[in-house]
Amino acid sequence: MANPDGQGGQIIDLLKKLMSENNDVRKPAEVAYHDVHVAVRVPALTLALGYNAETPDVSAVVRTLAAVLLRRVFVNEYSQFEKHATPELIAQTRSALLGLVQSEPLSLVRRKICDSIAELARCSQDDDGNNLWPEVLPFLFELGRSEKTELREAALHIISSTPTIFGEQRDHYVSVIKSLLSQCMGGGVERVSYAACKAACAFLGSLRNDPCRSNFIDMVPAMVNVTAASVTNSGDDAVLQAFLDFCQRQPKMLRGSLEQIISLSLSISSTTDLEEKVRQLGLEIVLTLAEEAPSMIRKRASRFLQPIMQQVLAFLVDVEEDEDWATQDTPDIGDETTNSVYGEAALDRLAMALGGKCVLPVVMTAINGMLASPQWQHRYGALLALSALAEGCHKQMLPHLQDILTRSLPFLQDAHPRVRYSACNAIGQMGLDLAQDIQRKYHSSIIPALLVMIETSSEPRVQEHAFSALVNFISYLPQSLLILYLSPVAIKVEELFKKAFQELLVTRRTMVLQVIISLISNIADVAGKHFVAHYDRFMPGLKYVLENATSEDLKSLRGKAIECITTIGAAAPEKLRPDVQPIMNLLVRILEESNSGEMDPSDPQIAYMLAAWPRMASILQQDFVPYLRLILPMTVAAAQLQPEVVVVDSDESKDQFDEKDGWQFMTLTDQQKFGLKTAGLQEKSSACETITSFVRELGAGFADFAVDIAQVMQPLLKFYFDESVRQSAAECLPFLLTSVKGKGDQALVTVWQIFSQELFAACEHEPDRHVLSSLLCSLADCVDVLGALGFDATTMTSLMAIIQKRLQEHFNRHQQRLAQKQEEDHDEDADEDLEMERESDEQVLGKITDLLHSLFQVHKTDLFPFFDNLVPVFHTMLSPEHSDDEHQWALCVFDDVIEFGGPESVRYQQFFLEPLIQYVVDGSSEVRQAAAYGVGVMAMYGGEKYHQACVSALPLLAQACRIECDPT
Repeated sequence: MANPDGQGGQIIDLLKKLMSENNDVRKPAEVAYHDVHVAVRVPALTLALGYNAETPDVSAVVRTLAAVLLRRVFVNEYSQFEKHATPELIAQTRSALLGLVQSEPLSLVRRKICDSIAELARCSQDDDGNNLWPEVLPFLFELGRSEKTELREAALHIISSTPTIFGEQRDHYVSVIKSLLSQCMGGGVERVSYAACKAACAFLGSLRNDPCRSNFIDMVPAMVNVTAASVTNSGDDAVLQAFLDFCQRQPKMLRGSLEQIISLSLSISSTTDLEEKVRQLGLEIVLTLAEEAPSMIRKRASRFLQPIMQQVLAFLVDVEEDEDWATQDTPDIGDETTNSVYGEAALDRLAMALGGKCVLPVVMTAINGMLASPQWQHRYGALLALSALAEGCHKQMLPHLQDILTRSLPFLQDAHPRVRYSACNAIGQMGLDLAQDIQRKYHSSIIPALLVMIETSSEPRVQEHAFSALVNFISYLPQSLLILYLSPVAIKVEELFKKAFQELLVTRRTMVLQVIISLISNIADVAGKHFVAHYDRFMPGLKYVLENATSEDLKSLRGKAIECITTIGAAAPEKLRPDVQPIMNLLVRILEESNSGEMDPSDPQIAYMLAAWPRMASILQQDFVPYLRLILPMTVAAAQLQPEVVVVDSDESKDQFDEKDGWQFMTLTDQQKFGLKTAGLQEKSSACETITSFVRELGAGFADFAVDIAQVMQPLLKFYFDESVRQSAAECLPFLLTSVKGKGDQALVTVWQIFSQELFAACEHEPDRHVLSSLLCSLADCVDVLGALGFDATTMTSLMAIIQKRLQEHFNRHQQRLAQKQEEDHDEDADEDLEMERESDEQVLGKITDLLHSLFQVHKTDLFPFFDNLVPVFHTMLSPEHSDDEHQWALCVFDDVIEFGGPESVRYQQFFLEPLIQYVVDGSSEVRQAAAYGVGVMAMYGGEKYHQACVSALPLLAQACRIECDPT
């Protein structure tokens, strides 16, 4: 092609400027590029791709950028391009790209062109999967049969990038697709076989639960072999990553090849010559299968459990000596990329996924041997393993807890600091995961042992972790038991507090002092009023820290002091009274720094302030109200924080999105990842909880702020990045209504109208069952406050439709659980998971009945016309094949119909009367109670038409009384 000129020359010149390192050149070029209309940009970029490698001044880098930008246009602006481009231009663009793949001499540029074709093909499908680009599939198959290696690679790369490219024609081409993938995988050309394996992983992964999957199951062994070869022969882990994604999406397709796959996983993870990242990806295959198909692993791979656990433990002990480790003044948060940290997380995941019955016996045998090892790494790893097992194996660990503690407590005095550290970690973690049991039974062994270690330890990191273990342990220690230790512990902690305080003044070391302050706060919280006697031991020093720890390096310490002072105040409010004003003045001064913009949004003090204000509100009650105008701006700002999100293309660098800054990524497609910066989410959640606490504690004192706060909390009902934010928003709403109730009906209606539609929408669409329960509870509480206000016929019709939808979901989920129980690999442990799901569903059902109770209580018979559509649903729930919980809740609904509908409730008696009377003597006490209550309200409120039913129920009521007196 000749030297570029005209339109081609302009786009080439613009692309070169876009790559300039000179901001003065690049920035205007970016503006100029985006100013070009999309219908002009697409043909211009396509034209730029047409200049071959011999064209002067048009490098591969320029053409690569053109391909990248073209794909981004298709991703972000295709609808605009399609709207403004002529059919001829669209056809020309498609045809040109297909031609460019075949003529492009450079593999990098060709790959980027394939990315553009894949995206254009995705955009060229309608919602039903109909392909509006008929030429692309024949071209793809022709490319896949080419004698040229690079063209076969290109076809496979397009499938990897857009595995749904076949659309509704997929079933028609099943044999062709399978032949293409199989031949390319087995053709003997490494590059092509690797590309084919990635394409197969992407394509099969996209099938989900499609029956079409069965046609491809016999390809899995070849995919495993190619993946293994890629790890051995190639420095690229792309095939391994693709296979791992396939395992996550289609675990049940792997049932017949499970042993081969687990062997591959263990082979990769145990090969020490490989990079740590590759070894971890290899082990990730087993972890993913355990999480996605735990029953399959338990049932079909039990003989592999021991080697799997051995490999996990081998990762755990892969830690090097570091002579300076113990003396550092920062907590050891661990590097997640190291084998040791990864191994600890892997064991935790396996325990959670497979359960304690499967995991604990295998691991404990190895742990006992490791504890006896002369190598400190093995003792260290064994104790970390106990920490990792505690949550997933808690039921199975409890009977062996005495033996576990007998073995692990002596390591608090081990010769190596890392072992002492991991012993603290094990005790602290068990204090959380085995809470209540370990505290009640073993407090007399654990508390003294930790105190001795704290007193004798000279290494900051070890001492800090011992304090942290004590914090965790005391968090769940019953107050009656803590009182036994309160005085000696307080005296010892005071001594250590003063020592750490003096060290701060000399060395500026804060780590140990911070955790001591956390311990004081924790003790005060559990001890409550009993802490009053020890108030003067700590408050002067804490106030000093609050007033003087103003430098940048002491802000976390000051935050801890804020937390501790306000926690002590909440435990001993009368004792705090003389100090309240100076403390509030100091807190307000810090707050004013924030409101004036002097405080960085990432300042650690903010989180502590947000948590402190509700405690001060509970202490001061209405005296706190004048501070709200100062406090709410910072709190609202934190509640309105929006997380940073990005969609990163494969051709974009993720270097600027460091995980240490809180960035987390999930795969959207082979070409895109979704990134969320989680930093700030905790502050947002805390701020929402703080606002809810204010409204709850201050009641009418919050009324002047109710409208503004309702507008803040309403959008958070659909903040899907964090369940706790949605939960706080839901809980806040009825308290807002209560706060303005004294202002009259109009004030109530004003606040209700701000969030009512969003609350209904949230009740309809909320995906999390626990949050849904909170939403339904909130709505019921709103009904209780509002009475008949705010519920017209349209609103009521909408609400009943939402309830009906949720009831249908309840039945659907029940059927799904029944289907899961019939699955080939279903086992007893899976039953436990299903039972937890059932309990969650029953909780939602209970909240629905609570909501209907509130509605009937307020609207009485006026609710009947809207309730009519729900009657058959609750009638069905009374049938014998339904669960006791469903019987109970359905009876409760009909109890409300009778109690609040009175004689008019007889219109529904055909749906409930007979089962209600029969269930008076049911085997479930909860069902009997609901049925007996129904008979009682029939007698009290039902009127003459229920006379005969009440008479016939009397013998059954007498029988029920005998059952209650003698349940045997």
